[in-house]
Amino acid sequence: MTGTERQSYGIQILTAPTADTPGTSVALTFGRKRYLFGHLSEGTQRSLIQRSYGMRKLRNIFLTGITNWQTNGGLLGFILTIADVQAGERETDDSDRRPPIHIHSGPKLLHTLAAARRFIFRTGMPLTITESTCEASAWPSEPSYTDENIRVWSIPVKNASSDSANVSTPVTNPEVQREQDMRAKIVRDMFDSEWRRDRLIETPFKDVKMPAMVFIRDPETKELKGTHCPTHESASHIQPSQIVLVRNPWPASLVGSLPPASGLATDVSMSYVVRGHQQRGTFDPKKAIALGAKPGPIFSELTAGRSITLENGNIVTPEMVLGPQRISKGIAVFDLPSPEHFSYFKNLLSEAPPSSLDDIATVVWILGPGVAATEEFKNLLKSLDKLQHIVSDADTAPNKLSFESAALATTRLAKINPINFSVPVHSKDQYLDQSRRFVSSGVNVLPVQPGLKINLEPKYAIVSDEVPELDLDKLETLELPESIVKMQQPPRSSDLPPGDALTEPELITLGTGSAMPSKYRNVSATLVRLPHKQGNFLLDCGENTLGQLRRTFPADELQEVLRNLQGIWISHLHADHHLGTISVLQARAKAFDALGPEGRTADRTIYLMSEQNMIDFVREYSSVEPSLLSSSGYVPLVCTPQEGPTLDSQPFDLAASSSSLQRIETVKVSHCAGAQAVSLTFKSGFKVSYSGDCRPSYNFCRVGLDSDVLIHEATFDDEMQGDAIAKKHSTTAEALGIAVKMRAKNVLLTHFSQRYSKIPNLSNVKAADEIQYEEGNASQDAEPIEGVDGAPSVDEASRPAARAKKPAPLLRSLASNLPIAIAFDFMRIKVSEIAAAKQYYPAIQVMFELHEALNEERREEARKAQESVAKTKTAKKQGWQLEKEKGTGKKAKKGEKKEEGGMPTKANGERPSSFRPGRNGPIVETTQKNPQTPSHKRTVASSQGSRDASPSSSPPAAVTTMSKRALKKAAKRAATEQILGDFAKKRKATATTAAAAAAAAAAAGDAGAAGDANGEPSSGSGTAASLDAPGNKGRGESGPQRTL
Repeated sequence: MTGTERQSYGIQILTAPTADTPGTSVALTFGRKRYLFGHLSEGTQRSLIQRSYGMRKLRNIFLTGITNWQTNGGLLGFILTIADVQAGERETDDSDRRPPIHIHSGPKLLHTLAAARRFIFRTGMPLTITESTCEASAWPSEPSYTDENIRVWSIPVKNASSDSANVSTPVTNPEVQREQDMRAKIVRDMFDSEWRRDRLIETPFKDVKMPAMVFIRDPETKELKGTHCPTHESASHIQPSQIVLVRNPWPASLVGSLPPASGLATDVSMSYVVRGHQQRGTFDPKKAIALGAKPGPIFSELTAGRSITLENGNIVTPEMVLGPQRISKGIAVFDLPSPEHFSYFKNLLSEAPPSSLDDIATVVWILGPGVAATEEFKNLLKSLDKLQHIVSDADTAPNKLSFESAALATTRLAKINPINFSVPVHSKDQYLDQSRRFVSSGVNVLPVQPGLKINLEPKYAIVSDEVPELDLDKLETLELPESIVKMQQPPRSSDLPPGDALTEPELITLGTGSAMPSKYRNVSATLVRLPHKQGNFLLDCGENTLGQLRRTFPADELQEVLRNLQGIWISHLHADHHLGTISVLQARAKAFDALGPEGRTADRTIYLMSEQNMIDFVREYSSVEPSLLSSSGYVPLVCTPQEGPTLDSQPFDLAASSSSLQRIETVKVSHCAGAQAVSLTFKSGFKVSYSGDCRPSYNFCRVGLDSDVLIHEATFDDEMQGDAIAKKHSTTAEALGIAVKMRAKNVLLTHFSQRYSKIPNLSNVKAADEIQYEEGNASQDAEPIEGVDGAPSVDEASRPAARAKKPAPLLRSLASNLPIAIAFDFMRIKVSEIAAAKQYYPAIQVMFELHEALNEERREEARKAQESVAKTKTAKKQGWQLEKEKGTGKKAKKGEKKEEGGMPTKANGERPSSFRPGRNGPIVETTQKNPQTPSHKRTVASSQGSRDASPSSSPPAAVTTMSKRALKKAAKRAATEQILGDFAKKRKATATTAAAAAAAAAAAGDAGAAGDANGEPSSGSGTAASLDAPGNKGRGESGPQRTL
């Protein structure tokens, strides 16, 4: 940063504490780069999708607070999203490498990421982790990070009552440093490895680690032929010394286990002070004119810090026309999770140099329970009364709706089907009401609010126009044809019945989308609730499942639901199916703790059932938070089709346990390494089968035979059969075909592609003998679970014989009689209600279509507004070019001559194309003066053909004859005044148009991004999905209407 550039930047609040966004995050935005400060808790990336905040330019993440799952639980999923969003970015124009992502944090973040090595894998994504060593015990004097935009001072804040100040650090302990180096290498291999799946290595067959896929080259055809070998003995045709080809092991598979993180500092909360570089001085137009520079583009070049060459050859540099440099405004983000951390921070700040916060304009306070209410904190705010304070207080933050699109969709569904849908739990408290406790004389305090912006440079301003204020009571009406709407059912109580009030099993679909969270659907999770307090079970637990639970149940009832949670089944280790597990386990432990002595003695047993890699991940992560295992009642059961559930490698009998589970049966399915489908049979006799993600499985039909409920993925519509096969998912027709083959009594379809939101066609059912079954391959093959597109996961030996290629018949009669429910987020449906769910789908489909038509209108309005802004900018640019032509005083072109009075003409008497009335015309000076007009403005310029004069304008009352020199001088002076006047008018018009366009865009849902307060946001861009149904844009049938 040379100081000749002028930076324009500001901050935006991305998330505030709510039920489903527990953390606070702030974005610092420059023109070509973005930085994120604060928490990356679960729900953060979905919030960014909701706000349509672009992640393509994000290069640095500064994590505040203590390294734990509450603050960083969304980091793993966020990194995967960043990897996909920035796939096309390049470090430089001539480089084929992607720009690196830098993450700055407190201790133990490397351990957190390394623990995820079994299921996260990306190539060509440089990722660097900088952990604070926590050595410093004073206010930092030098920045820990510097780039072309900012300088950052890291401030580790310790717990004043703990031993964290004296803990060993990697710098002082060689053993800890060695362990950190190992973790860093693992993380590099996870994101920037050169490993390729198609790379084979030669090795003697006896040295191959089993099970494995072994390749042998045919000596005649020279083709490679693969053989799946569960053991060496299973391939008797291969000699032990024979050289075979096997895949190069994925680097992470070579790391058995991580060393514990006990040697790293604990309970350290990170805070940061951020400053820009020096700003260039203010542009002085008088100096520029005095040097011979003309207003217009030349001024713009000088303002931007670039030198220009005048017509006379003189060079004008920015330093000649700019004022002195000045210090740019900065921000501070102070994260104080406890009163003990605040006490340490207050002492640290009191010993800091007096100028430590001199150039800081705004402080963002992220406060844990009990901090904001202390008098010490209020007094600290008073001592910093010249700063703007943004306070995120966990004790008083209102539980606002974070994902407006999902809330609006659920509210509309509740108007059609109030039995199975209800408005998500939320608070109507206003943000500003929460800041009154901090307000005192002379202190500027605002509560943290998503969408709040603060422009730091070049002009400080607080902008709250984009703070969402969603009022579900003012939801706009949609007219539905009465003929498709069933008679209104009596609404279910807003609260779910307590567990002992249930008389039959109930299914609550908490997350029904695929791959990544979207504006309308969260990732996979289904809660099975058994009657008479027999227990609750989660089938998959994607990121922010806890947030979905908090939006489903009121706080008191949620505690009971969590305490009755007996088991969590994880089907496979794709991030969208399990990254919410740790937060659910922690919340369940807190629910028992809330009971006091009774909770400490209660049976907290909860079974985590999955494959070995999931169990290992939780075990290794618990080194970051040891209480995860000690207080949750966690019992890990490794489940395999061959051995069933095992505990510590020993068979485990569920029937003999206190759990309501009688039996669990799993089968490997074709999706990714380790993927399994499951069938759960309870002691009451109720049987539920869950597919997870997979292609149709014959073995799954076998273990799930006669299930009371089949929950099957239906990621793709039937016309997307090719995509389903390529991505190893199922279509709607295939899922229903499995239900028929399984003889399931009820079917729940879920895990829909985020790109498709319409009601699937439920009349198509593939006959069981026409389904292309694929079974999971038992070979672990040391492969990463993420990023193995095209990997063979089908065991050819277990697949039924190939069928003739002909169109699959549609079993319409079976489909019409089969009880089928389509899952939406927050749907609560009892087993007996599944059969009646179909009757609502025509109305829901029409609602989608009407809603899409409404959003299409908004998008069109936004498009027109954007076109208007673009036209204004184009006109402005063209005006600048004209001003440049005028300002440089161009002479008549060759072949032109001047008419009497100085008007240019061509030889034939026509005016040249470059002529502009009022700009090239003669200017005469009148001697009339207005005595009330200032002397420097009394000269009145008149122009033949001027824009400001009407055709019938009368000539000046008195005209004096002027010399050519005086006329030229007067023309030059008037031209300059006209340029400045026109430029001011254009700027004012542009500002007015831009303001109107911004208002129209906001009302239109930001051109298909975030919606306004009273309307439904339209479909998002990029990877964000939409509830809007494509296709019919009509407003429905004619005839009687029903208003939603």
